[in-house]
Amino acid sequence: GVCARARWQRTARAHTPAKHDSVRRLVSRAENHVRGARPVTTSSRAMRLNLSTVYFLILETDWWLCMLFALLGYLVAFTAAFLLALPLDLYNDTGDVEEELGRFPSHSTLAARFAASNIVSMGFGTVLPLDAAGYLVATLEQLLGVVVNVFVFASVLAKFQSPKADVVFSERVCVLHRDGVPHLCLRVGNLRCHTLFNASLRLLALQRVRTREGEVFVRFQELPVELPATISGVFTAVHRIDAASPLHGVAAAGGAEGLGEGLVLQALFSALDPVYQAEVCAKTSYRADCVVFHHRFADMMRVGRGGKPELDFSVFETLVPHGPAAASEGEEGDEGEAAREEAADREGGPRDGGG
Repeated sequence: GVCARARWQRTARAHTPAKHDSVRRLVSRAENHVRGARPVTTSSRAMRLNLSTVYFLILETDWWLCMLFALLGYLVAFTAAFLLALPLDLYNDTGDVEEELGRFPSHSTLAARFAASNIVSMGFGTVLPLDAAGYLVATLEQLLGVVVNVFVFASVLAKFQSPKADVVFSERVCVLHRDGVPHLCLRVGNLRCHTLFNASLRLLALQRVRTREGEVFVRFQELPVELPATISGVFTAVHRIDAASPLHGVAAAGGAEGLGEGLVLQALFSALDPVYQAEVCAKTSYRADCVVFHHRFADMMRVGRGGKPELDFSVFETLVPHGPAAASEGEEGDEGEAAREEAADREGGPRDGGG
């Protein structure tokens, strides 16, 4: 497989600043994709805040917010345990050593040690209770520590085991002709460092329609796409706009208005990550003004160092003209290139046409 991040770092010095910026924006889009993927779900959970919704909110947020929730949980538990320990009779097991060193901890310091040991380690430390009430408070604090530690451990472990999608979609889609038949194309990039298996991409056309009875609803129509068996770096999903396609006639219009008023395209991607042994998911949507006609995506395959193939993610979004005019220009360019190579052969010079 081709790892976009590793390849970008290995060839960073060979890229121009413009290519650097384009790849950085691409990686940033993939990292921020999940952050705004479920705004309605996230907001609904925030409105009915409880332990179960807090758990899912922690899984959906960034790592720094997860750590903040963990520290907040420990702080609340420690404060409660400290207040319960203040009126207790406590014994400092290291008091003799501290007196020899000239240290005389106060009762509040001993209460803080007592609370911290019970919450964090869920057991007695160097500060011990002297009566039955103290042992009862210590047991309750240790049970509270079990709850807090299990919740924090489960949240951190779940975040480690939840793979980020690291899947990026092209910001635009293009409509081009292949052997006279129009095709709708969108590009999907895999920024992970390994190959994804059993890929699935559902492309849906969503359009608001009104019935003769006055009912208004959104109609979902699935657009069949062609997919590879595995995805290592990048692939272009293609939908054939034939007579059976819901977009039949769009190419004849030759513009965004041909998609129909209020039409939105939604792409839903999922694949199996063999490293995490879990499914990664991503989605995006396109409005009618995101469709570009008579263009195709630029080729990303390059020959790198040592003759190995590499993917140039700096041209991930690049569209080039495609059609009869572009074909004629390409033929003229090929003829000119052939003429330059023939002249170079006669003169014994270089074939790249440069100085």
